[in-house]
Amino acid sequence: MWHNHPVESAEGVPLQAHPRRWAFALTLCFIFLCPGWVLAHVSPWPEGTIAGVRVPPALLDVIDPGGHDVDPGGIRCSDCLTAFVNDAYCRPSHIGYVDGRAYVSRLAYLLVKDGVPVNPKAISCAQCRAHLNVPGWCDQCGRGLVGNLAVSNHSDFNEILMERERLMEAVRLASRCDLCAVAFYTRGRCSRCHIDYRAPALSAASTR
Repeated sequence: MWHNHPVESAEGVPLQAHPRRWAFALTLCFIFLCPGWVLAHVSPWPEGTIAGVRVPPALLDVIDPGGHDVDPGGIRCSDCLTAFVNDAYCRPSHIGYVDGRAYVSRLAYLLVKDGVPVNPKAISCAQCRAHLNVPGWCDQCGRGLVGNLAVSNHSDFNEILMERERLMEAVRLASRCDLCAVAFYTRGRCSRCHIDYRAPALSAASTR
C-alpha cells in the first residue's frame, strides 16, 4: 500500500527536484493517469511475479514488466527519442524502448529486449533444464535462462542476474517497509525511515 511519503534522493530532496529523475517520475504519472498517451501491455510473467520472483504491488508498479505503448509525439527528451527509434535505453530518464513500447526499469527493458520465450518441455540440454529453476548460463548452448526466457547476450544476461538479485533484496525489504523497498530498487531515499539507498555499499541486509 502506498503512503503519503515521497521517496527522496540522496540529498534529501524529493525526486521531482531532480530533472533526470523528474523525467522518470513524469513517465510514471503518464502511465497511470493518462491512458490516452500510453497503453499498458500484459506482463509476460505470471501475475505478481517477475523472472520467477514474487513481487509486491508497489515494486511491480516501479518495474513495469509489461511496458506501455508510447506516442513518440509526447516524448520531450531528445535521448529518449533516439532510444525510441533505435530500441535502446535512455540512461538519463531511466526508460528503455523496444518495438514502440516504453519500459521504465532496466530489468524490464533487458528482459524484453533479449529474452526469447522457451518451451520447457522442448529443452533437451540437461544444464538448460536445471536453469529453469535456478537462473544460469549454459556454455554448451551459449545462452542463459531466467524463468521461461532464454538470453543469448552474455553481458546482458549477467546484468539481468544482478538486477534480479537487487529485486530480491528489495522484496525482502518490503516485508518491513514498502517505501524502503521502492527506494532501494530505484536507488533513492526512504523519507519514512530516512535511509539513503544510493550508497554503493549499502545493501538490504545491512539495513534490517
